[in-house]
Amino acid sequence: ICGQCGTLYMRRISKAGYVSWVCRKHDRKAADCPNGRISEDSIHAAFLRMYRKLRTHDGIVLAPVLRQMETLSDALHRGNPAMLAVNTAIATTSEQSYHLTKLHTAGLLDKAALSAKQAELNAKLTELRRERRKLLCNEDIDEQVDAIRLTIDTIRNGPETLSSFDEILFTKLVERIVVDTQSTIRFQLYGGFEFQETLEA
Repeated sequence: ICGQCGTLYMRRISKAGYVSWVCRKHDRKAADCPNGRISEDSIHAAFLRMYRKLRTHDGIVLAPVLRQMETLSDALHRGNPAMLAVNTAIATTSEQSYHLTKLHTAGLLDKAALSAKQAELNAKLTELRRERRKLLCNEDIDEQVDAIRLTIDTIRNGPETLSSFDEILFTKLVERIVVDTQSTIRFQLYGGFEFQETLEA
């Protein structure tokens, strides 16, 4: 994506086999956007440099971010009034079910009444648990933590030394590339990480 005008880049292959990427707006009319062509090889080389840095400095760059996000996620769940209300309701309903069983065991509640009440409470529990799952799924922070964890695992489990461009690894890590200038790009990784690299001629 062009960092100057927001237009998507497209891939070009010359008759001589030179592969480059160019801003669509610039390609249509150069005066409309200053970002011109950048070579695919220079993008690949920048990705290799970024990967090596992340692999080498995992404990300094990636791990602390994951810890901070996990702490934030825990704090948000604890401080979420809706989540607290659902968890309290689940606990109360489970306790009611336990007391009904005790009453039946003590001979104070017949089997038919127990079954009817238990069915009612089980239906309530099912609905409450569905509500809790919905609240969890709606938390963007949880999705981001999962994406960060996946990105970190991909880097940690990737090759220790990467001497040539790996398209599969690139696809797993990079969500998009923003071209700020013809010599500077930003790799936006899944999970929200962003790293700037200078393109070498």
